[in-house]
Amino acid sequence: MARHNAFSFAGLGLNGVIMRILSLILALSFFLSACETVKGVGRDVESAGEALDDAIND
Repeated sequence: MARHNAFSFAGLGLNGVIMRILSLILALSFFLSACETVKGVGRDVESAGEALDDAIND
């Protein structure tokens, strides 16, 4: 007969649950940092486009 651990979650055990939570936190942090990076690139491209537009109009 299989023993059930009080800390098991779908048969993963406490270590498996902790690893899943840490993986989720890591993935979310990468996602959020990527969003900030894309925003920064967008601002840079926009300002470069405005500068080019100003140079053409002058």
